[in-house]
Amino acid sequence: MRKNITIQDVAEHAGVSMMTVSRVLNKGGNVKDSTRQKIEQAVQDLGYRPNFAAKNLSSGRKNFIGVLCFEPNSPYVSQFLFGCLRYCSEVGYHLIVEENNADRLLDSKLQALCSGVDGVIVLPPLSEDKSLLERISAFNIPYVCVGQQHMALQDKFHSTVSIDEQQAAADLTSSLIEQGHTRIGFISGDKSQGVTQLRLAGYQQALQQHKLSIQPELIAEGDFSYKSALSATEQLLSLKDKPSAIFASNDEMAAAVMAVVHKHQFAIPKDISVVGFDDTSIATMVWPQLTTVRQPFVEMAKAAIDRISGQNPDAKTLLPSSITCRESHGQAAN
Repeated sequence: MRKNITIQDVAEHAGVSMMTVSRVLNKGGNVKDSTRQKIEQAVQDLGYRPNFAAKNLSSGRKNFIGVLCFEPNSPYVSQFLFGCLRYCSEVGYHLIVEENNADRLLDSKLQALCSGVDGVIVLPPLSEDKSLLERISAFNIPYVCVGQQHMALQDKFHSTVSIDEQQAAADLTSSLIEQGHTRIGFISGDKSQGVTQLRLAGYQQALQQHKLSIQPELIAEGDFSYKSALSATEQLLSLKDKPSAIFASNDEMAAAVMAVVHKHQFAIPKDISVVGFDDTSIATMVWPQLTTVRQPFVEMAKAAIDRISGQNPDAKTLLPSSITCRESHGQAAN
């Protein structure tokens, strides 16, 4: 039977003290780079794995992080949870995922969740629910609101992780304008959510920066669902002067835009370019594959988990986004 490798074995292999090994494993300072490298090599050579259970028992850490979401099957939530699982396995945490879409169950769910975790990650649209955040705050544990860029912090336990939603939408709209599109349709999301207003503002910002007028008939209302975008796209395509490009506020709605465009026998992107937002898995499951704003889900999950564990000191973390260019957009037709 293989011997359990201990921190003492690592110290002996590297020729340093156990305290020095402990500093390196806990990402502490005051260790020379050459010594740190020797210890990291010893960890790799011996196959040492920290005993998280013993470490957590001594520190009082529960070893669990809660995630509170509204629709666990949505592409956004699925992608974010993947990021959480990927990083939690590296740092010794486990996830408890709780769905909340019925207010009458809220108190019992919160009690069960918050009493057994080191902190809670709250995903949109729940991360905008101030009443919910006040109830979480009563448990005196860290809670991180994802996707809320401008929310005022409630207390010392509250923090946010987001991208610059408005600038990301402006950048994507500008990329269409630079390809010759001057009539760009826009399908908004759920009007009760703050990100909806930010993405719309980014679209309008880009039009103004490029000296193009904001035309109300080119803005159709959706609610982030596939179904809502079907009727919104029909509305845009019924215009006498149709848009040469359509920007949907998330990938799920962009997929619906593509379905309607194909139904009307327009070619993408030859006749109409289509772009989305989030870069979820659906972006590569449609044809042609979707150009979209990439949300850095893994990095967002890491920042939220690090905030709960004390590794991220920032109460407000703003991460960079980018545009993932695929085949669904191109030059405007003459």
